[in-house]
Amino acid sequence: MKDSAVCRIEEMNISQWLYREKLESTNDWMKANHEQLTVGSCLYAQTQTKGRGRGSNQWQSPEGGLYFSVLLSKGPELPNIELLMSHFSYHAMDFLNKRYQLQIKFKAPNDLHVNGRKLMGVLIDNVFVGNFLSACILGVGLNVNDCLKTSVRWHDRPAASLQGLLKEEFHLDKNQLMVEMLESYDNHDLICKI
Repeated sequence: MKDSAVCRIEEMNISQWLYREKLESTNDWMKANHEQLTVGSCLYAQTQTKGRGRGSNQWQSPEGGLYFSVLLSKGPELPNIELLMSHFSYHAMDFLNKRYQLQIKFKAPNDLHVNGRKLMGVLIDNVFVGNFLSACILGVGLNVNDCLKTSVRWHDRPAASLQGLLKEEFHLDKNQLMVEMLESYDNHDLICKI
C-alpha cells in the first residue's frame, strides 16, 4: 500500500471560463479536452444531454439548472475522490444555506437534499493515460431555476430547485451563483495517494 500525503487543493482560482450551450456532459468534454486546458479551467453549459452522476446514475440536465466542471489538477498525485466529493458538497451546502437561509442537508458522499428531494450532485473524474494520472475533474449539477420538468425525479420524488424553495417569481442568476460558490471555496488540505 502506498503512503499517504497531503495534497493542496487551492482556492478555486478559475484560469478561464468556457461556455457551451449544449453538451452531452461537461465532465466528459473536459476529460476529452483536458490536455489543451490549464488547471482552473471551468466549463459550464446551458443543458446536458447525457449528464452523469456517480456510477451509472444519470443527471437530468434541463435548461434552468447549473452544470459545470472544473479542471482541478494535472499530474501524478491522485486525490481521494470520496473525500473531495464530500468536501465540496459540504462546502456547497454551507454556502447555499447561508446565502439563502435554507435547510439543505448533505447526503454523503456527494448529494444535497431538501426534504428528501435532490437539489445537487457532485462528481469527480480522474483521467488516466496508461497507469498515470493525467487530470482530476470536479463536476457539479445544481437545480437552480424552476424549469424542471415533472420528469426530473429522484427515487420517484420530484427534484428540488432553489427557485422553487425560495418561491421566487424571477429566475436566479445561475452564472453569478456559480462564480460566487467557486470563489468562496477556501484553501483545504485533502488526502492524496502518491
